Amino acid sequence: MPRRHRNSHRGRRRISDNIFPGLGYGNAGCHLCHGLAYSIATAGKSYAPPGGGYSDCGPIIPHGLSVVITAPAVFSFTGAACPDRHLDAARLLGADVAGKARREDAGRILADAIRGIMDRMKIPDGLGALGFSSEDVPKLASGAITQDRLLRTSPRSQTEEDLQLIYEDALTAY
Repeated sequence: MPRRHRNSHRGRRRISDNIFPGLGYGNAGCHLCHGLAYSIATAGKSYAPPGGGYSDCGPIIPHGLSVVITAPAVFSFTGAACPDRHLDAARLLGADVAGKARREDAGRILADAIRGIMDRMKIPDGLGALGFSSEDVPKLASGAITQDRLLRTSPRSQTEEDLQLIYEDALTAY
């Protein structure tokens, strides 16, 4: 930032507008969904989201879409590691978990709650709807395994083979 703006109200505002989101994301507990998203966003072949001014950008998978598209598969995978947290998240998303939800079903219950929201928001039906196939899975997983900072914070450790299974599961969401 130019020196003349550092002490101005506009300059301080610009700095805080960039610092505070970073602090929030840095402490948000982002893990597998975000780690898997990098490979998805950088390997898009044909998908361009409808509307939103993306039509003349060529193939592009926006960050939020690249994160949410694997969420059901990710939480199905991580559910066994901390079932109570997964059930609590499912409850917060509107799932009825009172008294009848089993801990061993926590990942599936949270995944189903996320699928419901994705469906209502008209999110594409998995990686397949974004132009990916099973042939792309090894490359996606090899790109994601390098995202150590994000993968390390997952409640369940994973191998590259685990990531391949998650990507395979995420080829369809519904």
